[in-house]
Amino acid sequence: MKLNGYICADMETIIYIGLAQSVFSSILIMMKKPKLLSDKLMGTLIALFGFQLLARLLGLHFDDLRFSSSLFFKGIPFAFGPLLYLYVKKLSSDDQKMGNCDWKHFYVVFTVPVIRFFFLIFPDLKASFGVNEDFTLFGSSLIFYAAAIISHLGFYLVATYRTIQKFEKNIKNSVSYDLEKINLQWVKTINYLFLIGTILAIVTLVYSRLIAHEKVILTKYISAILFTVFSYGYSLFAFRQQGIHERTLLLEKEETKEKPKYERSGLKEEEADNYVKKLLDFMRIKKAFLRNDLTIEDISTELDISRHYLTEILNTKLNRNFYNFVNEYRIKEFKEELFHPDNKNLTISAIAFKCGFNSKSSFQKMFKKIEGITPSEFRNKSYS
Repeated sequence: MKLNGYICADMETIIYIGLAQSVFSSILIMMKKPKLLSDKLMGTLIALFGFQLLARLLGLHFDDLRFSSSLFFKGIPFAFGPLLYLYVKKLSSDDQKMGNCDWKHFYVVFTVPVIRFFFLIFPDLKASFGVNEDFTLFGSSLIFYAAAIISHLGFYLVATYRTIQKFEKNIKNSVSYDLEKINLQWVKTINYLFLIGTILAIVTLVYSRLIAHEKVILTKYISAILFTVFSYGYSLFAFRQQGIHERTLLLEKEETKEKPKYERSGLKEEEADNYVKKLLDFMRIKKAFLRNDLTIEDISTELDISRHYLTEILNTKLNRNFYNFVNEYRIKEFKEELFHPDNKNLTISAIAFKCGFNSKSSFQKMFKKIEGITPSEFRNKSYS
């Protein structure tokens, strides 16, 4: 009991911190300019974390409100997955409206409170579903509820992961530069941790109720920490995140499929060969790769070749995506510039930027991928 007393005191402090964090962050993200639907979705997610913390605060001080919080808050965990999925989906496209298909993802969120209200209207059915008088789930109902949350969240996190994978594939067929500010790697990382944290909290809940046969406050303590930490984590990165569609990086359906998409292409073999020659001459003579913000749209405009055809010839004729195609030219240029007398006082990074790279990390990664060694090792090896 004394331990639970200490935990309750600490948990209340954590809850107040988490509430302040979630309220402030959700408002800040929703007000971020330019106003995007993706930011509103993330702001809603963080606000729901706050509601979950509020439910735990009510449970600490008002036992008679336990059912009301259960009724209105039990469906909230089923909103986390859809909100994360739609956040990534809207962030990486120019679709900034909630369509009917988007709203369907939230059916479960409203179904859970309706079912619990149904138990209130028809109390005789509670026993058959393993629900006791204070509407706390025990037995098989608890296991079902826990499994439903984990599987539902897991399903949407997989869908989110696949959407990010499509984006990462598309980005390399769209631009030639490193886009650190719109990189979605942070979403994957935090999502993994969020799923693990959710499983940990639910396993603790099931153990305390079904095995230890007691309502251990530790479960709520863990969940309070998780909601506070993830409220901070998501808000920190989401506030810095820029809208991807503003950079013309659209997840176009025709560009996220596999190579069979070209089987019905209207591009003839002779015409494709001509486009390849125009593209290679353009890169060799004009040295377009020296522009550190070069995109496939730029080349499409310059050569009067559709973006779709450019992507096709790169993938099928040159076996490259746009990102690798351009950066291979930059690496070749770097190797020539590295030993030029005019560059003897320049650092490796300075020469790389001169050759079209806009990020030291992307340059290092691409150089090692092509040459098998780091730029420093290449220079030392060449001088030896």
